[in-house]
Amino acid sequence: MELSASIWPFICPTAVFLEPSTYKLVGEERITQSGTTNTSQEAWDISLHNPATKMRKDGCLSTSKWCIDGCASSGTQFFGTLLSPDTSLPTPIRRIDIHIPDQAMQPPSIRNYLRSTEAMYTSNSELYRLPLIQYIQDVLTTWSSRVHHFDTLYRSLPFGSRIAILNLSTSPDQAEVRLLPRSSIETLLVPAATLARMWPDILLPPKYPLDRLELVKQMTDAASLVRIPEQADGGLWVFKSSIEQPKYIYHELKILLQLQPHPHVLPRPKYIITDSWGSKSCKVYGFLVEFFKGGNLGQAIERHKRQNTLTSQLQVSWALQLVSGLRFMLASPAGFYSELKPDNIVCDADNKLILIDMEQSGNWETFTAPEIYYVEHLIRLCHSNLVPHHDRLRYREALGRHLSRMPLREGLYSNPAGGYFEPWKVLTPQRREAAMVYSLGKVLWCIFERWSHTTNGMDEEYSEECDWEFPECRRCPRPIQTLIQQCTQGSPSWDTSRRNSLIRVGTKIYPRETINKTKTIKTVVTGLETLEFSKEMWRSRLKAMDEYLETKERWETGKQNPGDESSLGFPLRPTLDSIQQVLENLNLRG
Repeated sequence: MELSASIWPFICPTAVFLEPSTYKLVGEERITQSGTTNTSQEAWDISLHNPATKMRKDGCLSTSKWCIDGCASSGTQFFGTLLSPDTSLPTPIRRIDIHIPDQAMQPPSIRNYLRSTEAMYTSNSELYRLPLIQYIQDVLTTWSSRVHHFDTLYRSLPFGSRIAILNLSTSPDQAEVRLLPRSSIETLLVPAATLARMWPDILLPPKYPLDRLELVKQMTDAASLVRIPEQADGGLWVFKSSIEQPKYIYHELKILLQLQPHPHVLPRPKYIITDSWGSKSCKVYGFLVEFFKGGNLGQAIERHKRQNTLTSQLQVSWALQLVSGLRFMLASPAGFYSELKPDNIVCDADNKLILIDMEQSGNWETFTAPEIYYVEHLIRLCHSNLVPHHDRLRYREALGRHLSRMPLREGLYSNPAGGYFEPWKVLTPQRREAAMVYSLGKVLWCIFERWSHTTNGMDEEYSEECDWEFPECRRCPRPIQTLIQQCTQGSPSWDTSRRNSLIRVGTKIYPRETINKTKTIKTVVTGLETLEFSKEMWRSRLKAMDEYLETKERWETGKQNPGDESSLGFPLRPTLDSIQQVLENLNLRG
């Protein structure tokens, strides 16, 4: 069945409490060999084979007023920027993102032609290849050209406002577009003076005004590539901000300002970014940190693989650098590093790795230890309106046995001790190390198997799909295979009886058992059957979650049964010191 943003409640833990037949199935129409639906007027109207459409698009290509840098929210939120008619003026940072309808609500022929579903998992660097991007640019150019003095209006909008394209029509002229000024983010921003009072022992960086920064590219939902106009060398910096939950940005800023310099950890921010130099409130929008041109670790792996330069010496060197950075973070005021994955490790020009992203707000489940993500499942189930009230109460009672307090849900930053990530905060230093080691094991698999990710996930962005997934090893030396298995003890992936899952093939998802290793269909299933499989899969996984957490309770109270440590995994994982010793021995042997 076809992927869509609205499908997530049906393929995550809440699936257990939903009726599959209530989902609006898409992608069930008859598909031709070319990959599009049967010929229709809608498809012809927007096809590049249609001379009228080609003329319209060719005309827009040279006159587009908008740039699209990337997307988020499962391919329904796009990082768009209005280009200034005066090329001598810098492009301002307004974070006015463009939102489009869920894929399930798009006319099938238009969705297929624009390839809008692919935006869910296509990397930002490859996004421009999708016809959807040119279409959005055409719609915005047509719409904004009709608004008198739109450039002035755009620059005056509150930071974090929105533009909504309400329908994907066959012609940009017919698309309905709404401008949605949004001032709610302003109420969540904290003045620099307030942060200084909250952190009396921390010296804040100097201030720099937001409206003076020049946007080069919106790299992710929270990271903008920018220039400082006064900087003579035109150097690039990263502006870290959030248009949804700035409290995590303030927590990250606090951590970075508390850390001592370390070669494999992001350096101290250069500036805090405020609304203006002269403003009385001087609210903080985010901060500026160094930009590393080598890209993230996933990109570095793919680059070295193409160039045939990913040597065993470089792989071991990278692994040792990560161990060094993690040991530092464990002993630092941060107390732990919860975001370890290839996207959050950057590479400098000398192949040195640096840990970034200190928000302590969570990681992909594929890189998160089960003792963490099972508690995260409980938190989500406690608060989801899709879960019946009596079940929510049951999950809330279970959560109380694993957390000392319920996670903070307020929007305004309150300077909580240790941050906001309760599943990590309650862990002892030894348990935090074990959870970090788990994530390290997954990253080691990526480095030594030469893939940028461990699993071809539903909406994880990457430019190249891996031909095999964790835990299968084809390239790792035997000592590294053993080390990875030790680091990731407790992962359900090692239990062959629990590997039933959904797999994405192109824009569609299937039960894994219906797909061959060559990613061809072995057994034909309908969309409804796929959702029914998902419901049963999650029923089994939640049962495994209950069993795991009960085992964890026994272990924590000293009442463990034989085999509990093996089931939990974390008591048996190696320490960072022992991992370093294994890697150093491997390095010495060449």
